[in-house]
Amino acid sequence: GTFLQYRLRSDAQGQVQGEQVRRFQVASQPEGCVADDRNQRLFVGEEDAGVWTLDARAEQPAELVSVLKVGELLHADVEGLGLYQGAERDYLVISSQGNDSYVVLDAAPPFAPQGAFRVGLNGALGIDGASETDGLEVTSANLGGPWSAGLLVVQDGRKRLPESTQNFKLVPWAEVAKALADAVAREYLAEIAGAITEGRSSQSETLIKQSEEARAALHAAESALASYVRALGVHQSLEAQEKVNDQLERRYK
Repeated sequence: GTFLQYRLRSDAQGQVQGEQVRRFQVASQPEGCVADDRNQRLFVGEEDAGVWTLDARAEQPAELVSVLKVGELLHADVEGLGLYQGAERDYLVISSQGNDSYVVLDAAPPFAPQGAFRVGLNGALGIDGASETDGLEVTSANLGGPWSAGLLVVQDGRKRLPESTQNFKLVPWAEVAKALADAVAREYLAEIAGAITEGRSSQSETLIKQSEEARAALHAAESALASYVRALGVHQSLEAQEKVNDQLERRYK
């Protein structure tokens, strides 16, 4: 499949003209693409293969570098791509149509995955979830209210409530961030549970042994302290008795 890159110019009358400046290909069916203007980076999707990146500048070679291959996280068909450009970090959002989910990656090398999520049913508002998504778009702009952290728009190819033609679902970016954070927490807990199940407990055994030794040492220290306190009490009693004896001796001398 072929991508064509055009440079757009407008004249004094506001007429826009397009000039083809580059042509490049992927090995199979091309899909969505999105440009990172900040970093002169272009992301392109290949339906059955994954996502690629290349230099967005027309005068540079169109050398494709793999961002994420179809596999455990990203399921074919790869479809729409969007770029969330935040104040501190940028994220690439990918439609993973094969399992009706959306994958989020860092938009800078090494393109670390941040997780995946689905757009589910909102029963309170009577809005169905999203599935079979082709295109999507995302912005970090403050659009007010629930959209103050940004907005994700996804095409829903199979509308259920009510049953009708496709439509679009609007998702607050704050909800996306929450879903990703929850996914990270679940993965961490699953890893801990797996470590316990598989018996990877040498560290735990060491810590338990150390805590038992510390407890024994503490008990010994407490016993020694108690003995010292008792001895100190006896010593103070003897000193007090000696003072009394001295006073009696002086009185009756």
